[in-house]
Amino acid sequence: MKNFAISSLLLVCSTAAIAADDPSTLLAKAGVSGRIETRCSARFFAAEASATAMAVRSSDGKKAYYVLANGKATLLGAYAAEAELQCLSPKQATARNRDIAQSEGIEGQIVPNGQLDVVCGFIDDTEATCWGFDPKRKAVVRRGGWAT
Repeated sequence: MKNFAISSLLLVCSTAAIAADDPSTLLAKAGVSGRIETRCSARFFAAEASATAMAVRSSDGKKAYYVLANGKATLLGAYAAEAELQCLSPKQATARNRDIAQSEGIEGQIVPNGQLDVVCGFIDDTEATCWGFDPKRKAVVRRGGWAT
């Protein structure tokens, strides 16, 4: 009986921990409702070890990218096409920027964000926008993008 009680307690605690970390639950607590279409994790804010970027489709069909950290959802922008979201480390952003510069069919640039990650998402079928946190302005800003 003692083992059953301990097992039951562990199961309840584990289930509560999973629910507390569930992106849908965290998004709802931040005041945003909708279905998460895709997501990625990033070191987006200087004070945050990790944040989650999400593509969310609301029940009325509106689609938007958000970054969720510390119980707050920050709107990045709307998207019209299918959700495609990428969280890029500074090294990955620099490499992607180099690929864009060397490509004949892609125009644009990504401005790396110091030691912080950049989040990029396609806003329509041919254009991607990238966002990052600006510690000086204490705001999310556009960090570039590309078009094919």
